[in-house]
Amino acid sequence: MPRTRAPGKRPRASKRSPHRFDEWVECPPPTLDELFQQMSESLREATAFMQALRLMGLGLTELGRDEGDAVLTVADATHARLEIVYDTWLDYVQAARR
Repeated sequence: MPRTRAPGKRPRASKRSPHRFDEWVECPPPTLDELFQQMSESLREATAFMQALRLMGLGLTELGRDEGDAVLTVADATHARLEIVYDTWLDYVQAARR
């Protein structure tokens, strides 16, 4: 059974084969700014996926497909939840920088 990567560890290539990883290197935990950056990128990506889903729903609706309404409903629900996450994230970032 292959080993799974432990949290905070990165594989180091073995000297025997450039494609095998059999030793682990301890990495420092990410900084607060790095975590903010990663979360911001993830929120932007989730928003872009939601917008793409909405456009797909609009396109299906314009073509007269019944699935378009369901896709739009999911996109709208996702949008509402992402707004809550985004607002909470902004509050957290502002509080952390004080």
